[in-house]
Amino acid sequence: MLQDTTVLYLGAAGGHIIQLLFVTSLFACILSFHNIATRYLFQLGARGVLGARLGRVHPRHLAPSTASLAVSVITGILVLLAVVTGLDPVAELYTWLGGISSVGVVLLLVATSTAVLVFFTRTQRGGNTWKRRIAPALGLAGLLGFLAIIITNLPSLVGETGYGPLSIGVLTLLLGAFAAGPLAASRHHRLSLD
Repeated sequence: MLQDTTVLYLGAAGGHIIQLLFVTSLFACILSFHNIATRYLFQLGARGVLGARLGRVHPRHLAPSTASLAVSVITGILVLLAVVTGLDPVAELYTWLGGISSVGVVLLLVATSTAVLVFFTRTQRGGNTWKRRIAPALGLAGLLGFLAIIITNLPSLVGETGYGPLSIGVLTLLLGAFAAGPLAASRHHRLSLD
């Protein structure tokens, strides 16, 4: 749709330029997701929540190469499964993962904003009220509004006409992941005390 609209108004050259910009921006997004997933696996490995090997860095480059390789292998398996099952890379796979990541990232931001408010309430007395309470509360309110809009429109985001198995599955997956986090943290805390 983007390229067709550009060709209509800017001609074939404009369409080629937009296609190149679109592909390079997708590559940048994929690279950033890879880096984020790598850093999460690296930190979980370094803290002993996942295998300690994931928390190792490359001896020469000091990069989290083992975690990066793990993300690459997981991505490769998912792509292979998508090919074997015949999923459309844009209409299904990209759409589904875009919906999952949209809800997940906003949920993480809501949790972070809540943590900021709790931190400032518990630890700092006095100081600038705008920075400690008002600005974080406004940010949290905005994020909650965006989350409500995303969840309301989740079926469209994942390519469904109404709340179907995919939309419900996305929400169940994310709620399960958020519930598993504190359980894993308490288990890790108990093991580290032993």
